[in-house]
Amino acid sequence: MDDATLIKHLATILGMTLVGGALILGPIGRALARRIAGEHTRTNELDDLHERVQHLEQGENRVSELEERLEFTERVLAKERDAGRLPKPGA
Repeated sequence: MDDATLIKHLATILGMTLVGGALILGPIGRALARRIAGEHTRTNELDDLHERVQHLEQGENRVSELEERLEFTERVLAKERDAGRLPKPGA
């Protein structure tokens, strides 16, 4: 094996070692370590779910309020329409 090939192989091994070390010691490695240890982000997931449920409940409350307003408006419009059709007393 000549020197150029040896240098290429050493450079490849060094590069792979650096990339592997960065993955293992970096955020991906820490996340994997937490997951293996059973410390994955269940609390964050639960907090996210609680927040989503809260937003859904707020949306339900808004829809209920809008339904009440729509029903009220329909009743008012129906009264006005019916009042125009009925003959007035004493006429």
